[in-house]
Parts: sequence; structure tokens; C-alpha cells
Amino acid sequence: DSAHKLVSALKAGDMWDNTLMVFLSDNGGIIRHGSSNSPLRGEKGEYYEGGIRVPGFFSGGFVERELLRSGTEPYTSKALFHVTDIHATMLKVAGVHADPGEIDGVDQWDAIVEAKDSARGSILHNINSDLFGNAGALRHGDYKLIVESRVSESEIYSYGQSMLQDSDWDMSELSQVIHQKLLRTPGQYCLYNVVKNPSEDESGDCADFEGCTNLYYNEDFAAKRDEMLALWADYVADVPSSTEEWVDDGPLADPAHFGGYWTPWRDESGIPYAIYALADETHHLTLAQHPGQKGEQEKVDMSEALGSGGQLAAGAKALKGEGDITEDEERRRLESSAGAASAGVVQSAICLVGGVVAGVLGTVATTRRQEQRRRGLF
Repeated sequence: DSAHKLVSALKAGDMWDNTLMVFLSDNGGIIRHGSSNSPLRGEKGEYYEGGIRVPGFFSGGFVERELLRSGTEPYTSKALFHVTDIHATMLKVAGVHADPGEIDGVDQWDAIVEAKDSARGSILHNINSDLFGNAGALRHGDYKLIVESRVSESEIYSYGQSMLQDSDWDMSELSQVIHQKLLRTPGQYCLYNVVKNPSEDESGDCADFEGCTNLYYNEDFAAKRDEMLALWADYVADVPSSTEEWVDDGPLADPAHFGGYWTPWRDESGIPYAIYALADETHHLTLAQHPGQKGEQEKVDMSEALGSGGQLAAGAKALKGEGDITEDEERRRLESSAGAASAGVVQSAICLVGGVVAGVLGTVATTRRQEQRRRGLF
């Protein structure tokens, strides 16, 4: 209904003839939510076609005119098309020149309006970092390789979070344990001809076995398998290390701290407002600006519940001075004076906060290490 209203408004405003409208989904549906991706296999979050192949269409008076110009009747295209190609194609239509190496997508306009073959021959659907098992999928020509780790990304993340709750791990230690516990055995590999077998059927019940078989373990397709694995290895070699920080901000981002609203919960320096108890002195929609605020005693209780929050808040408030200066103004003042020799008082205040933070973190780290030694972990 919303699309109909939009089209009607464009036509009423005499803008439809110059309109190019693109309508598409971002991923397959979730089956347990009532979606159906049939006849494709899989759903959102999976590398099967049901999770990554979606319908879409180009419409608008501009498209109609271009189809007439090229002598092409409206049709359904099966050309290989990636979501990043939308950007590149729109740039072409708008007359903006972009070097192929500057953007990820490729221009597909001629393929669309002249019913030509796709302007691309392959798509790297996804590839995870080593920490998450290098799982992903690659389409090259008519064939698609799926590489699955033994466990899912969400299971790896949950396991890492549970480890951090019990011990103080650095990233190298955490990565080693995850590989030893979760990724020491390989996952599943699949190879499909997705032109003949778009449903990625493995029943083997068809006249042409390419249309209903996982070809990865079929020796007749060993050359194609090796070709796809070599392409995959090239991508794996270029994958950067994971930037996952393993930080669970759930309690700090709880809308209950901000009057029931979802709002930024960290300042520009990455400090959570809830820990520093500065919410009622910022320009954000925070504790003091929403109805149903917590009382002063409740705020004190929240700081105590957060452990070092009360101490950090005291140190942070030392920066505020006697005047009624907002947090954002104070931050700008500190940034502009950080390099000046005359800013001794400000720098001393910063050191005060830094010392409190370092002291709290150092105490926590030392306590955890002592506990680990008692338990024989180190």
C-alpha cells in the first residue's frame, strides 16, 4: 500500500516519467516468523539461496522509456546481480563516472534495459575472519561453494562471552581456546550448480544429477571443486583479523536508564553515560530529560550496582568546575587545551580521572589474575 501511495504521488506531481524506482528485500525471510522462501532452501542467516537470493524489480517511467528505446519488452532477468550493483548502476544512470576500483559494485544498466548477460561473473557472498571459522559462500559462474564452520557465529560469540565472565582473557588466548574447543574439526563444504539446482537439492532424485546433488564430494567435479577452493583460499588470505571487542553493553544501553528511549549510551570518548553518571548534564535525551526519572537515591543505587561507577562519577565531576558547563562544551575545552603548556590544572584533573579508572581496572585485573593462579590456570 505504501508503494502504491508513493507511485500515485509521483504521477500526480508529473514526476513519474523521470523516475527510476528500485524495490527489493535485503535477505530471505525467517521461517519461524511465518516467512516462506520456497522453492529455495534456507532462510535469513544461512548461505543457502533462500537466505541470500531475493526478488526485486526496477520500475518507473524512466525505465519504461529506456526499454522502448532499446526495443526490449518487460521481462524477468536471471542475471547475476549483487546489492552493491544498485549503487554503481544508479551512478551510471545519474551520469556520474566512477572508476571500477573505487566502489564495490558494477554497473548493470545495459544488462537490465537490453536484457544482456550480467556484467559480473562472481560474488563473494560472505567470508568470516579466522576467529569465526572463515565461514561464508562464493558464487563463480554457475557454481556456488558454501563453507560452514562446525558451529555458528552466534554460538562462537556466546561461548566467548561466557569465557570472559569467568576469567580475564586477552584476545590471543581467547582465540586459541575458541579454536581448540569449537573449531578443531572442519565444518561442512557444499558445491552446487545453482543455475541447474537453485533449490540446492541433495536428494539425487533427478535425471540430471547436477540439478539435485551436492557436487563437492563427486570426483567427476574434482577440477571444479579445486578451482573454487583456490579462489576461496585467495579470499581467506586477504581477510583481516576480527575486530570483535567482546563488549556486552546490554545493561549500559538499557532504555530504562534513559526514560524508556533508545539513545546513544556512550559519549564521543567511548565512556558509557550510565557509568559516569553524567546523563543529566548532557545534550542527549537522557535521565533528567525524560518523564518518569529515577530519584536521587535510585541514581546512587545504580552507581553502586555498577561497581566503580560512583568513584568514576566523582572523578569525572571534578572536571566540571564551578560553572554550569555542559559535558560537550567541557570536552571541546579539554581537547583544545590538551597540548598547551598552560593547561596544567586541566591536565591534572584529567590525570585524576585517569588515575581512578586505571586504579579500578588494575585492581580488577590483579584480583582476577590472583584468583586464576589459585585455581591453577596460570
